[in-house]
Amino acid sequence: MPSAQRDQFSKRINRINSGKTTHWTVPGGGLASHKQEGRIASGTRLSTRKPSGVLKDLVMMPLAVVAGAVAVISGRWLSYAFLGADNPLEVDLVELLGPMLADLAVPLVLALFIGLILGLTTVKRAAALTAGFVALLFYEYELVRVAPEIYAAFYPPAWVSDMLSRPSVLTG
Repeated sequence: MPSAQRDQFSKRINRINSGKTTHWTVPGGGLASHKQEGRIASGTRLSTRKPSGVLKDLVMMPLAVVAGAVAVISGRWLSYAFLGADNPLEVDLVELLGPMLADLAVPLVLALFIGLILGLTTVKRAAALTAGFVALLFYEYELVRVAPEIYAAFYPPAWVSDMLSRPSVLTG
């Protein structure tokens, strides 16, 4: 390197070290524009702010509650349709596994699967999914009271009559 270039380079390094340079560099972007220099000098960030996600939660939270409820309904239907005595597999898996395990395992696996598909993986969304799941798990008989003919089309008649015989918590 010729001495003129070396002198120019050392002057530039001295200016940079003293902080008296007029040109800023943006990482990955080269020299900063005049507008970017003003932002850098004032200490404000250069648009690295993430969106808050509040609007997405307005949609995803009710969806999570409904997904938990749908997991219980469809999981119980799957267990009665495909795991019971009259299933196409000709093996009574409900009797083999136990009625409590079959009644909870299929809806729980389905709820986890739905939660992963819909991206309900944050703590708030998982709590909303769990709330919908637990609410319908314990109070599905109230929903059967509202639409017994729909449930009678998908569930065994003995189960529907058992749900209708439970006392309602909604009426005084």
